[in-house]
Amino acid sequence: MLALRRLTYRLFAVTLAAIALCARPAAAEDAPAGENPGVPPTQIGLISAKSIDAAAAFARQLGTELPANVTAARIEETFPFIGQGGLATDKPIGMIFFGGQGLTPEQSIAIVLPIKPNAAPLDELKKSGMAVPGHPDTVALDDGTALRRTADYLIIGKTPVVSVAKADVLAKALKGPDALVRAAIDLKALRQAMPEHFKAIVDAMKKQALSQTYPDEAQRAGARMFIDGFQEFLEKSDRVELGVDNGAAALRLFATAAPVELPPVMPGDRPGMPEGVIVRLDLSARPTSMMDTQFMKLAMADAQKDMTAEQKKKLKDFIAGVQALYLGGDRVSVGFEMGDSPVGYIVNHYAKPIDYAAELGRVIDQAKAFGDAIKEPTETELQTYDAGGAKVVRLVMLDKQKPQVYIDAVQRGSDVLVAISDKDAHYIDRLLAAKSGGPMRGLASGSVDLAKLLDAATKQPDSPVAGMSAEQRKQLADLLRGQKLSASFSSEGDAATFDMIIPQGLIKNASKLAEMFAPGAGGAETPPDPAPK
Repeated sequence: MLALRRLTYRLFAVTLAAIALCARPAAAEDAPAGENPGVPPTQIGLISAKSIDAAAAFARQLGTELPANVTAARIEETFPFIGQGGLATDKPIGMIFFGGQGLTPEQSIAIVLPIKPNAAPLDELKKSGMAVPGHPDTVALDDGTALRRTADYLIIGKTPVVSVAKADVLAKALKGPDALVRAAIDLKALRQAMPEHFKAIVDAMKKQALSQTYPDEAQRAGARMFIDGFQEFLEKSDRVELGVDNGAAALRLFATAAPVELPPVMPGDRPGMPEGVIVRLDLSARPTSMMDTQFMKLAMADAQKDMTAEQKKKLKDFIAGVQALYLGGDRVSVGFEMGDSPVGYIVNHYAKPIDYAAELGRVIDQAKAFGDAIKEPTETELQTYDAGGAKVVRLVMLDKQKPQVYIDAVQRGSDVLVAISDKDAHYIDRLLAAKSGGPMRGLASGSVDLAKLLDAATKQPDSPVAGMSAEQRKQLADLLRGQKLSASFSSEGDAATFDMIIPQGLIKNASKLAEMFAPGAGGAETPPDPAPK
């Protein structure tokens, strides 16, 4: 939870921190900004925060204060020509990034500071430097820095970018009344304006990721898959936006990208899940259409190198069969609970109903073929029993004749309901009795019930909360009661958006959570504020 607090806080503070880091005037020996006559720099991105006041209020909401280096006083000290009290703390503040031939990354930044009407008058700025021809509101200093005084802002940077920067883009980026921070990048413009820098960024990213040491080949394959996918995203996407909205009920973190090709959505209701489910995920599209290649790469990563081509083919057939059987629906919902035993639930909905028993028999044959190929016979049992008037098909996976995994399934028309556990119990009954959860939302949605997660963690001897005192656990339970983290993935036009929603009950008690999980914490002395109902 401490990481959550840091994430939400830093998303806001990054704008002000970036300004502080970039605040030093350019050294006299810095190379002059390169210019391509007749071709002005192109805006490729920005970071915009609602205001210094909003930043301070959000910090207090988290139970802390703004770091000293991002306060109004420190910014005024860093840029003395603003004057004490000259910064307008109720207006958007941020940075605009540009690209163009001859521009280095250091020369491509324009810092945009809101100032009061009587602060940094142009006549006083002109005493510190030379007027820029064609730009009567801009002054060039001896070290190559340019200062541009607009009606409400002071723009600081190199002459080429300062002369074309428009301060109003900061406010325009902050869409919606709850907007706190926005960061946007025009990847298409970046690729066109600075192709060499773009390639260098991608190459450095790949080199860094692939130079890491991974415990096994599966993790290394996962890293390669991620970095290849991220590179493809950078090369094909045109625009990306990140943001934070601080609403009355919840904090929203989001990321939007476009254009993005997504599979078609199949509308419908979310199937019910048992009351004890801690985590659930709902997909309104066929998962296998989104992850066939990636899933197979990861699943095959640990295949033994001394396997023959025929053995690897049989393994691949088996993996594909399992994937299609348990994640092959046109809508899929997955849930997980941790009671007296870990239990996974899957509900597949098919546009065209399948014959689950027949498909299961095919997968068992594939498993047997692979086991025979590597001379490790597969041990399975197929059983049936009745539950709530439905016929349950049970697959038992064995090891040396001892049951290890029980997979129970019921087919109801176009739906196949599955319960997976390592215990001989009829968990499928809970899934059959669960009520519908309402309509699906977007392409994907999910949630984590934090109170149930805490309850499950308490029962694990090696969990962080197992060593807490009974009073600490009670305080933590009171704080997390009724709190859920939720996420969704949706599309509009050619854009796709990922949202994470954090209830204000967690934000309000973030500092108490941090104290409880801090190393050596002896327990919170003050009880947490009651969570909103």
